[in-house]
Amino acid sequence: MLLDKVKAFAVQLAGARAGAEPVFRGGQAVEGRVLLELAGAARVGALRLRARGRAHVHWTESRTAGSSTAYTQSYSERVEVVSHHATLLAPDAGDTTTLPAGRHEFPFSFQLPLSLVTSFEGKHGSVRYSIKATLHRPWIPSRRARKVFTVIEPVDINSPALLVRGRRWAGEMEGGRVLSVESMGTRWQHSPACVALGKCPAFSEPQMLSQQQ
Repeated sequence: MLLDKVKAFAVQLAGARAGAEPVFRGGQAVEGRVLLELAGAARVGALRLRARGRAHVHWTESRTAGSSTAYTQSYSERVEVVSHHATLLAPDAGDTTTLPAGRHEFPFSFQLPLSLVTSFEGKHGSVRYSIKATLHRPWIPSRRARKVFTVIEPVDINSPALLVRGRRWAGEMEGGRVLSVESMGTRWQHSPACVALGKCPAFSEPQMLSQQQ
């Protein structure tokens, strides 16, 4: 069996601090480095980087056909909102290049599209952004490192749509009535994944958890 000489292999983002990763918005440059630490000299075929952003939405609806037939209809859609490929290391000649033992750093940078939705994880879908580095080596399985990063879409809180919605929700909470946190969390009409995909499941208005006292 060939000895794997890779001691460390990771994707690191510029600006990251202990316990805190940088946050991005559309139009910004994402910069960082791929760290490779070798215990001994190693032959490398290539080092490739891929950045990806994907929006995914899925839900099911119960339907009836006739008086006694019931079935469930499933809906699902994926949209790729970020796609970037780069080769960080390629052989000068031949199929491989030999790297000496020690620490090696390979910088990368790419521009995010101007219009991106906020990273999101929910019951009916998600918006995820990630960077994956792949180290190709002869006769040894490829090594992969992945880094998830967060994108936040700036929101104008003074926009008419948000102001109207905020006043309506405030009115619903008057008199001691409390909105269901769970039902508010599933307001997919305005969720990032629905906006990105243009597909939204139909949900009813939030239910009240308590009545006027």
